[in-house]
Amino acid sequence: MSELIKVLVIDDDPIIRELVSTSLKFMGYEPFTASNGKAAFDIFQRELPQLVFVDKRLPGLSGDSIVEQLREWNPNLYIVTVSGECVPLNGSKGVLQKPFTNNQLLEVLENASNYIYTDSSF
Repeated sequence: MSELIKVLVIDDDPIIRELVSTSLKFMGYEPFTASNGKAAFDIFQRELPQLVFVDKRLPGLSGDSIVEQLREWNPNLYIVTVSGECVPLNGSKGVLQKPFTNNQLLEVLENASNYIYTDSSF
């Protein structure tokens, strides 16, 4: 891997943001975090991440609204729903069900990395 994959984590829970961000750094990814849709859009436009984790339930803009906007900006973006339910948001490619383990996070990251490096137009 020549460049680190940029990952945006959108979750209103600071513990989840920190946990996922720390794990991502340890696993060799470049994480960015946002607690709401507005902050997420600002970071997305500045950093252009290849992978986004979106909490299904957020204050303000819903996870569905965030995914819809991100899809408009980048139809090939790998989006993962993070939720207590095992139901993905419309437009996401995977689900990470809360509570999750590092092994479950790693599995999602492997699927995303395979997509980013082989199936997408990044």
